[in-house]
Amino acid sequence: MMLGGGGALVLGLLIATVGKTAPTAVVDDVDRFGDVDRFGGGDVKLFAALGAWFGIVAVIPLALWIAIAGLPLALIAAARGQSDFAYAPAIAAGCSVHAVMPNLLATIAGWN
Repeated sequence: MMLGGGGALVLGLLIATVGKTAPTAVVDDVDRFGDVDRFGGGDVKLFAALGAWFGIVAVIPLALWIAIAGLPLALIAAARGQSDFAYAPAIAAGCSVHAVMPNLLATIAGWN
């Protein structure tokens, strides 16, 4: 059962801001250790919107596919010597994988 709406939006915001302190979650992207975070305010809002769209059940699989899609981007940025890179393409790729094959994670894990 998919639970869209406000509950998923709130959960998406909570999961997207894990590891950030509340006052700096979207304003200056500095985490509690003083390091610059790589998950910006626009990414947080986009992930929260995806949580509201796909529902609360899809937040964890979405986060997994987004992280998997972000790994090559992070490696390319590191090879180029960049300390920052756009994460929206990884979010779009992870969202696309989940939208096309929503049960892929369960199939890979053998839960189906």
